[in-house]
Amino acid sequence: MQNDTDQVMTRADLDRFDRRRVTVVGVYRAITQPIKGAHQRDAEKDRAVLQLDDGTEIFLEPLDSLQSRRAAAETREFDGKRVCVEGTAHALMPARGESLVAPCLVEVTSICEDRPR
Repeated sequence: MQNDTDQVMTRADLDRFDRRRVTVVGVYRAITQPIKGAHQRDAEKDRAVLQLDDGTEIFLEPLDSLQSRRAAAETREFDGKRVCVEGTAHALMPARGESLVAPCLVEVTSICEDRPR
């Protein structure tokens, strides 16, 4: 993917570009919404994280926002695939109340499969 944003592939990149518009490259993983102290056996996998090359996981949108719920078509298309996602990086998830202490990508504008060059 060619664009004018900085590229994030590791936690160090994420920290360097905190609160800036970026393109994150990682493996898309569909997940259930995390709930403190609970394991959801048959819950819908309607949230997503990007797993970076160093193992860091970045949530797509803050969990307390409606945008964190990913469309079923999106999770089917990208789950397990290496993708490029454009958005604003946050080393700590912004939230209006309690939230995970985890990295997050907000204002996601595009997701596409990362094609080898």
